[in-house]
Amino acid sequence: MQFPERYFFRGENGTPQTDTFFFRLNRKARFVAITAKSPSGFLFSDELAVLKATEPARDLDGLKPVQLVTKGAAIKPKGDELVITTNVFTPQTFLITDTRKTQRRPLYRFIFDLPAGVEITPPPHVVAEKGALLENGQQRWLLRETEQPKSPAKTYGPFYFSVRSKLPANATASFAVEHEHAEHNRVTVPVRTIAIPRVELPSGFHVSLGWFNESDQENYPEFLDTFKQLGFNTISTFPRQQTSPEQLEKQAQRLRTAREKGYKVLYNESPFHEMAKIARNNPEIYHQINGERGKPSASVTRARLTGTS
Repeated sequence: MQFPERYFFRGENGTPQTDTFFFRLNRKARFVAITAKSPSGFLFSDELAVLKATEPARDLDGLKPVQLVTKGAAIKPKGDELVITTNVFTPQTFLITDTRKTQRRPLYRFIFDLPAGVEITPPPHVVAEKGALLENGQQRWLLRETEQPKSPAKTYGPFYFSVRSKLPANATASFAVEHEHAEHNRVTVPVRTIAIPRVELPSGFHVSLGWFNESDQENYPEFLDTFKQLGFNTISTFPRQQTSPEQLEKQAQRLRTAREKGYKVLYNESPFHEMAKIARNNPEIYHQINGERGKPSASVTRARLTGTS
């Protein structure tokens, strides 16, 4: 750990307990931010108390400012800088924090102030429009959701950035969320550009991302050219997800284009998910736990019931 005095690990044994944590920071502060993470994904706490230290406090040198989101929402890159690849498109997933206590949140509206010459391709459910060219040389982008993602999460994206002209050495980018017709929680980070070297394609074996969904491929700018530059020679297809003749023909055309560019095609099927649909009345596909039927998982039956192995 880079700062072991700022971290504490407590094992989980399923027993309620009270612990006292001593963080030897010795700093003066108006607020204390505590992050608690659980390996199991669940965390229950009745009370957190912060006590005044008896040791003398040091100055704030060496500590980075921490943003506390207490109103509205905030969006920021995952890292402390925005890294843009100049020769290929690479996905950028952002972190989002929303403090609004509503059963169904309003559609997001974002304000991205980027260096002039940087273009943005948003997720498919977000529309991006160029706004004003600001006095500091940044280009304002106004982004708005047209619909909410199916599964809300603490990450948001992906966004794709491209560089159309040379950026200044001290370029920065700012991100904010519009809430109640006002801007909230602006975050500013430095911008760094890098080029990804072309990877030589292997000739003796297939290289792919087996579970790279077709919708993600379709929304990825210049996907086939970028994927090849990154060293992949095979793309995946999921025919069971195409439910209409129109969808099947659209996907078939994408595969024909991929083959013309030299790609192999990986037919991705999932007997585990499919056998409960086509053989739901076969008792042998289910776990038997204490004499009761459980979930489908009997791998030995997959080949016979689905025609795959």
